[in-house]
Amino acid sequence: MRCETSGPASLARSAAPVLLAVSAQGKTPRGHDPWVRGLEAAVESIRDAGDSLLAGSGPLPWDLTLRLAARAKVPVVLITTTPPANRNQLLADFGLCDDRVQMVHQPSTRRQKRDWQLRDDLAWQRAAKVCPISLRPGGRLASRLLTVGKGVDRTWEVPWERRPWVPELVIPDEVRGESSEQAWLVHWTRRRYSPWPGETPASFCDAILESDTSWPRDAPATLERILREGRLRASGFRASGGVPVVSFSAATPAVMRTNFRWCARKVAPMWEPLGIAVLPEMLRELGGEPVQYGQASRTSNERWRWHGGGSFVQEHEWRVRGDLDLSQLPSSSWRVIVPGADWETRFAHWGSVQSWGAWIAGDAADRHNSRMVLVAP
Repeated sequence: MRCETSGPASLARSAAPVLLAVSAQGKTPRGHDPWVRGLEAAVESIRDAGDSLLAGSGPLPWDLTLRLAARAKVPVVLITTTPPANRNQLLADFGLCDDRVQMVHQPSTRRQKRDWQLRDDLAWQRAAKVCPISLRPGGRLASRLLTVGKGVDRTWEVPWERRPWVPELVIPDEVRGESSEQAWLVHWTRRRYSPWPGETPASFCDAILESDTSWPRDAPATLERILREGRLRASGFRASGGVPVVSFSAATPAVMRTNFRWCARKVAPMWEPLGIAVLPEMLRELGGEPVQYGQASRTSNERWRWHGGGSFVQEHEWRVRGDLDLSQLPSSSWRVIVPGADWETRFAHWGSVQSWGAWIAGDAADRHNSRMVLVAP
């Protein structure tokens, strides 16, 4: 494929391009992980030597490399499938300086993994030196390194971890009453492996680079971000018609407990036991509606209310179109749900907080009001 180049031509002539080779790592790296520290040291050495960095965006090791280059003010030869017209947005996403970036545009195949592979091939072809950081034994990059006909610098290489660290999946203690109807609708959250809605890749990478013992986008951090913003952000992901919605569940705790588990297909938990509970009558006032299960007409303006069904029927989903501003809700009509009593202190300053057990216990008035509201037309 023919590649287009934009940016300062002097960059290619004055700085030897260096490729930092990193195999796929775990989804939840932290700043103190050896391979991340090695990556940072290698980028600083490129800066000190007056060389340039061959880089790209996605997956995460490439993103971290690109952000480290921006922070260290290292010249970058950026290989991307992003059209040159979108150059400014890509530079802004990672905090890159325009006069230190030469962009090499490779036409997209519209297949992400194939694009990444072609990007990798081009980077290896252009590299004057390759620095392995952490390579999977017998993997594609390790095999390629054996045949590379150019300088190889193993100064920062560390062993690849077959079983990288992952955040613990917290499951609340089982309590009596989990099968009982609840007076609340709950928006459950979970960890994220990508930037929060509205967050830049630069901010996401910085959080990882500055983290220590925890994943900076774990479920508790995600819940804290919601509370800090005072907003549940809508998403159109897998929503009918792509309409951004915020989802809640009216399922009993016993049903929701079955989703506090690891999902191998997603390489992530289905949900985690931290969330925002709202009284149904308040959600109705903000336009919330129970989901209709089945197939809506493709021309219907109400497609956002429909779900295909399947195993998701048991979640008794409700939806609100667009973001949900928590400041629009009376403080008595919503609360924070956490796994256990030992979590309450962490979230206490955000308002009313209840542990899983206390929330399930509820009170007679809540249960009575819930039954009244849920059968209302």
